[in-house]
Amino acid sequence: MFQFLEMTPWWIYILFTYFLMLGFKAANPTVASLKRLAMIPLFFLGWAIYHLSTDLEERYFFLLPWFLALAMGSYLGYLQVRNWTIRTDQERRTLALPGSWSTLLLCLSVFALKYVFGLIYATNPTAHLNASVFGTDLIVTGVIVGMFWGRFWHFSRSLYQKE
Repeated sequence: MFQFLEMTPWWIYILFTYFLMLGFKAANPTVASLKRLAMIPLFFLGWAIYHLSTDLEERYFFLLPWFLALAMGSYLGYLQVRNWTIRTDQERRTLALPGSWSTLLLCLSVFALKYVFGLIYATNPTAHLNASVFGTDLIVTGVIVGMFWGRFWHFSRSLYQKE
């Protein structure tokens, strides 16, 4: 019944644990630099670009929906955090962010989606050639990755706007 867990590479469990730790840490108020806040969006964007580069196979028409999904997700991410009370320390170039469970939810959403689609692709090697499967993967992942970028954009804007 849980045979898929046996097929899961060991590093996936480490990644899952790391995402849990990030999410639980973000549930409490924290002070962070923009560099630290950029790590999650950069990681997920890199993961998405890697996925695109390995599975796109000259189907460039998927790029437009992916970019639109990123844009929509960015807007949703911005909307999610725009009313947060963010204190900035211009001298240290840091932001004091309120605690929120949304980071955990977003990390686990991306992880679950990539895990499920990875399982689909591993058990059916031609699944990435199915336009509806591949398109759904790109669009849903694009929205969630975009949400991280929308949040980061708002955080960086908050830091530089107060100058």
